[in-house]
Amino acid sequence: SKYGELILAFPMVSKAEKMASLKNQILSMQKKLAGSDPKVASPVRLGAFIETPAGVYALEDILDHTDTISIGTNDLLTLVYAGSRQSDRPYRSDDLLHPITIKLLCQIIEGCHKKNQKVTVCGGIAASPKFLPILVGMGADGISVELKRYREVLNHTNKMDPVKCEELVSAIRNMKTKKEIIDVLCSFGSGLIR
Repeated sequence: SKYGELILAFPMVSKAEKMASLKNQILSMQKKLAGSDPKVASPVRLGAFIETPAGVYALEDILDHTDTISIGTNDLLTLVYAGSRQSDRPYRSDDLLHPITIKLLCQIIEGCHKKNQKVTVCGGIAASPKFLPILVGMGADGISVELKRYREVLNHTNKMDPVKCEELVSAIRNMKTKKEIIDVLCSFGSGLIR
């Protein structure tokens, strides 16, 4: 873009082939536009929203065609836990602390970092006070929340001790039950705050 860095993020990416096709289309458009204005030739960064189980399975290959990843947790957890998007509560809030959720998010974040890509966590989980220390400990590079929750989340994360949050994730990542995770989370309690 001639006006600054442009990031195009595509929702519901579940196949590397789709991302490769989108990337090729954008590169082609850039070449056409560059003839009329050289400033348009600046690189466009591409992002993919991982919001389906298929996207998680294809992540390693999707990363070959992207510059950044966003995890759409509302849709992803709804599909993982077989919820309904038409419901006011597509997945139960207590599923946030289920071992499957922890392992899934760790897998995605670690996969992105192995390929030197930043990952942003979006959706209700990103604004959940009980889950924020876990996201910090997992190494999420960013979180995306509703504007009305921004200050609250920023204040909360600024008070967290990243080392303690990493210790928390190390302690819970291989647990088998939600109760174990909740017990460990409670035992860390105020120790997560600097």
